[in-house]
Amino acid sequence: MIIDSHAHAGVRSELDWDFASVAEHRAYDQRLLWTRLNIGRKLEVRRWDDDSLVEDGWETLWDPRYPNSWEGRRDVNLRVAVEKADEWHANHLPATFAWEHDGEQYYAAGPLVLSHLKAAPPELLVQLMDQAGIDKAVLHCLDPLNKYFARLMLEYPQRFIGLCRIEESTAYTDQGLEALRVAVEDLGLMGMYHEPLPGWEGYEDFHTAKYDPFWREVERLRFPLYLFGCFYRTFDQALPRLQALLKKFPGLTIILVHGLPPWYIKDGIPAAARDLVRNHEIYLELLPKILYYGKEDEIVRRVFDTFGPRKLVWGSEFVTYNVTGPPFTAERYREHLRYLERRCDYLSRDDLDLVLGGNLDAVFNAYAASR
Repeated sequence: MIIDSHAHAGVRSELDWDFASVAEHRAYDQRLLWTRLNIGRKLEVRRWDDDSLVEDGWETLWDPRYPNSWEGRRDVNLRVAVEKADEWHANHLPATFAWEHDGEQYYAAGPLVLSHLKAAPPELLVQLMDQAGIDKAVLHCLDPLNKYFARLMLEYPQRFIGLCRIEESTAYTDQGLEALRVAVEDLGLMGMYHEPLPGWEGYEDFHTAKYDPFWREVERLRFPLYLFGCFYRTFDQALPRLQALLKKFPGLTIILVHGLPPWYIKDGIPAAARDLVRNHEIYLELLPKILYYGKEDEIVRRVFDTFGPRKLVWGSEFVTYNVTGPPFTAERYREHLRYLERRCDYLSRDDLDLVLGGNLDAVFNAYAASR
């Protein structure tokens, strides 16, 4: 069984989004755009009329007095507009948002603008999986795609493992608990993707008492949990909070998206992280050809020597426009799949079987058996 731990399936129309309306969808777009502009992701805001660069252009989208609250969202008529996209983006990634503020029109373009709409359609992913010899793929999401992923699991039986997204800032509320219930019981999704936005609730306080009802339910359900965001970019700061969470809820099953950050373990794996992974049901993603693990893949070797094959899972992040392509071809997908086999000769066939799917197969089978 080969399972790609990290894949994406692009939406095919506005109707695929798990929002009450297009307006609600655009509100989430605006929040994500503001977050990426504000934290320095090299997204540029320009004036529509003359293409001139706007310094602090993100303030046209969000009131800086309320940086981490919906109260800061400005009414700017945000929309997708392809007129400003160059030929490459028009063909591959229509990556232009446009809006108005104080009588002027603005736009932002570039591969990161629509990174939450960043994947080729599921039909192509399944075709490439067939050609590359991959049995299943775990579908990640940055915005709520719960209903869409549930439909894809029905449309392509036994091919996709859909992860839900629960709004992190309200996960501890009755609304958040109900969203979790719907994802599990009504939609039949198989796990949760958790990436809180910097500065918002749930980013630094996910381990505090107010979130206990939510994590208690996730633990009770044995719902596999994919963690990213603060758990990766500032892992050294997040580690104590993750330790505190697992002290209260030791039964959580966690897959660390992108694994332990290479920058964090380049000189060795700190004892606190080593003990956390060893003492809990935590799995580390390996994304060869996506992350740099050193000239001789020494970081992969370090992780393997420390934890063995039973803590590692392989992922590709394939058919992702701003990470792996285009063009998307079966040969390129096979290069991702065969990377460990070709470059890490210390991995036995049994080791590879576990890393390339056996470990995840056991995780999701255990969850299914508990239902």
